[in-house]
Amino acid sequence: GQTTQVISANQSGPYTVTVFDENGCASASDTIVITIYDNPEPAITANGPIEFCAGDSVTLSTGIYDEYEWFLFGQTTQSIVVSNEGDYWVSVTDTNGCVGISDTISIEIFTVDSATISADGPTEFCDGDMVTLTASEGSSYAWLPNGETTQSITVSDAGTYSVTVVDANGCSSSSVEVEVIVNPNPIPIVTVNGPTEFCTGNEVLLTSSEFDSYVWSPNGETTQTISAGATGSYSVTVTDENGCMGTSSPIDVTVFDNPIPEISANGPLQFCEGDSLVLTSTLAQSYSWIPNGETTQSITVFDEGTFSVMVVDSNGCSGTSDGTVVSFFQVEPVTITADGPLTFCEGNDVVLTATTGDSYEWSPNGET
Repeated sequence: GQTTQVISANQSGPYTVTVFDENGCASASDTIVITIYDNPEPAITANGPIEFCAGDSVTLSTGIYDEYEWFLFGQTTQSIVVSNEGDYWVSVTDTNGCVGISDTISIEIFTVDSATISADGPTEFCDGDMVTLTASEGSSYAWLPNGETTQSITVSDAGTYSVTVVDANGCSSSSVEVEVIVNPNPIPIVTVNGPTEFCTGNEVLLTSSEFDSYVWSPNGETTQTISAGATGSYSVTVTDENGCMGTSSPIDVTVFDNPIPEISANGPLQFCEGDSLVLTSTLAQSYSWIPNGETTQSITVFDEGTFSVMVVDSNGCSGTSDGTVVSFFQVEPVTITADGPLTFCEGNDVVLTATTGDSYEWSPNGET
């Protein structure tokens, strides 16, 4: 019903126009059929979550059309694989050449922190020690090779350890491997250069196999070889080039005391010349008397002198007694004095007096 020479046709349908000339005569045109196609309304579908972890992806697809143009990528396929964060939409052209633009779909990528392992001490240590390995913060943990699921693990065995950490978004990251080295403890061997049972005053040399350092028990010496001269159980703790320590099997050393013989006498050690005295040693295996060389437990002494004895006991140990001094009494010469002549007439007498003593026995008359 418009009355202008030119109209805009924006609806489908048949159009005609009646034209009046200057004479008022009318003429109707042929019918023109206008067809207006609907623009396409493409929808985007995703084959999975549109929020995912870095390194993953999602496929975005739209319906079937003649042409496609994706933003942000500018790809011209029906489907695209998206692994980057951003807002995506697609412009399509249908068979009628009509263009439609989809709604925007937002892709969110979760940042994944790299899993790390920290150790509370050296990862190379001696057998019997350990180290604690701790993973970076997460929601769950899976350790290799032992399968533990705690944030921290205590390791005492050699091996290569790694951990997969899953965060609050369900994203996972695997750490770099950490190698744990466990060095064996040394086993020192002690060699002995002689008997380990002997008498006081002797000793035996004990030598450890070679290492970096040594500490002997019970004497605390720090040399590779020691002289053991006292009773005890001897062992050595060594340290090798890795700082690892080990202790040898004990060596028992027995030191026998040397005997200390004593001499007993069956009477006084001072007696009259011509008498005798028996000296007896304490019991032993063998005897050697000084100075006379006798080899019995008891000897009979007739002379003055200093007597000692060297004995050997059941362990083969020897000892010498102190000297025992034997001496004679000093006897003053006996004299007789007379109070008159020793020759006189019958009927007279003479008094005879001996030198002073403890007792007297006169001969021939037996007076005392």
